Amino acid sequence: MSFKHRTNDHPSHRVGASLARALGLSLLVGGLAVGTGCDSTATLFPQKVNFQRAMIVSAYPGLKNADGSWKRQCGPGPVTGIITNVALLSTQRKTSTDSSETEDRDLSIRPGDVIDTRVVEGSLPDDINLTHEGHLDYTLDCLEPQPARATGSDCQARGGTVPSVQLDQVTYVDYAARRAGQDIMILIDQSGSTSGLVDATKNNIEAHTGNFEIPSNFGSLASDGTNLRLAAARRLIRTLNSEDRFGVLAFGEDINLKVPCQDAQGDVQTDLDLCFGARNTDIWLQGDKSLDSLAGTGQGRSNMWVAVDKAYEFLKNRTLTKEDKERGVHIVVLTDGPDTCSQSENRGACQAACSTTDEQTVLNKIETDFNDPNALKIHVHFIQFESRGYTGRDPRQLEVSCYSGGQYQYVNSNQFSSTNVTPLQEALETAVINVRYMLMGYWQLASEVPAYQNNAAAPTGTLPGSLYALSGLLKVKPSSNMVKTERPFPFDVGQGELADSATNWDRRPVVRKPCTAATDCGAAAGAGGACTIICSEETLTCPGTDPSAGITAPDTFSCVQPSGSDGSCCQGQCIGLGESCATCTQ
Repeated sequence: MSFKHRTNDHPSHRVGASLARALGLSLLVGGLAVGTGCDSTATLFPQKVNFQRAMIVSAYPGLKNADGSWKRQCGPGPVTGIITNVALLSTQRKTSTDSSETEDRDLSIRPGDVIDTRVVEGSLPDDINLTHEGHLDYTLDCLEPQPARATGSDCQARGGTVPSVQLDQVTYVDYAARRAGQDIMILIDQSGSTSGLVDATKNNIEAHTGNFEIPSNFGSLASDGTNLRLAAARRLIRTLNSEDRFGVLAFGEDINLKVPCQDAQGDVQTDLDLCFGARNTDIWLQGDKSLDSLAGTGQGRSNMWVAVDKAYEFLKNRTLTKEDKERGVHIVVLTDGPDTCSQSENRGACQAACSTTDEQTVLNKIETDFNDPNALKIHVHFIQFESRGYTGRDPRQLEVSCYSGGQYQYVNSNQFSSTNVTPLQEALETAVINVRYMLMGYWQLASEVPAYQNNAAAPTGTLPGSLYALSGLLKVKPSSNMVKTERPFPFDVGQGELADSATNWDRRPVVRKPCTAATDCGAAAGAGGACTIICSEETLTCPGTDPSAGITAPDTFSCVQPSGSDGSCCQGQCIGLGESCATCTQ
């Protein structure tokens, strides 16, 4: 694989860069990088950057092309194996000057960086070489179907498969050059489940505020009663560089979309154009109309896809300069579950949809733009923690992140302590940091996995229609020239870097193996009906505790009658649109 790097051909820059490379230092003169001018009286501030850790962030099904390259296989189709996405982090890149303009807060390691006197993917024999797969060791201990339907002390006892893995290719996926800048929209969930305003009589699902009785114990039902998602958003903002531009959009049925921004006079600004990209982060972080205004105000259902679509259109339709088009462009979503406003399986029974924008709306735009070589590429990342009514990973978020080149991370927060908030705070902030350090690009490990290709049941294969959690180990070897001794980085429940208190965090990345028919779920061909969901068209998974039986669609869910006429579901039957459902008229 080849890499393109920007170079400045001015002689002073070449001398400065050569000196820095030889010494393994970032040289600053009076707060300016060597090569920007000469000052014999200036003070030199050397800084040595070393390798710090590897973060295993996400995984997706992979397909090996005829030319040997790999791509994500996001929907149905043949697979060769699994792609695992990794962030390699350095030690701090802070300078010894007070000027924040020269500070690089991005700790991610990319080709061309100097790490302990060696250039990453450089041309010299003693440079750091990571794209040669022999310098990394990658193993998988288990491919376990999710949600787990069995318990046990080892992989096979839990219904999983222990796969053999052959690391085939290591590449760097490049989004933007170092210091080119990032354009980021941060979306924050303000639906009722975040504050506990849910329908406790119907399994804690989200509903419009006026349609249910607020539970007396709503505080204990909140997915984020202490507003840790807001703290995580602040953490992300504070790690951005001075050249990065960002905006924040809160979403929820009752607030629709809200821009939590105020100007220096304390006036609310509702226009993203006025707030996006502001280098004065105080307009977002300080004041009772900024991010603080979101604390404890979540109510109504989640219109997440409306927010993603709005952010996508905003980022896409700006007037961009040539330099703007060289920046990375990203959407980062902090949410506690799936969209509950659109016409989907997650909409509560007897609830009318509160949005016509759904996952497919977003996917259509992503597919169009990624097939157009001249279109702006916008990467969508999700950090999903759990609400009481919507447990487990959302395959829709996984799919959108896959197609857009983004990352998906999950925090099983319902298994965390309800009184000690430190583990959840550490997990959420680690998740946003993982995304932050993959905005410039990331390391992609492509592996052939025969057991993932095999559609047989465990322990030899993996059945279609499930998400599969990956546990395993990544080792960085001394032969890479990045470490002096072998460094192991496990990923499993409670195992991983940072978030030391989050011992219950399920850090395993997941891949989806799509179903395409009821038979993939163990049912007879043609099983189910208009209101029985076996192989879900939305998620391409087999829902329910018994995959072959599926689940019953919610009452008032759209369906098609045998005659071909449109209808709506009622107690598992597809009735005419003019008919009333007794369970929804009480």
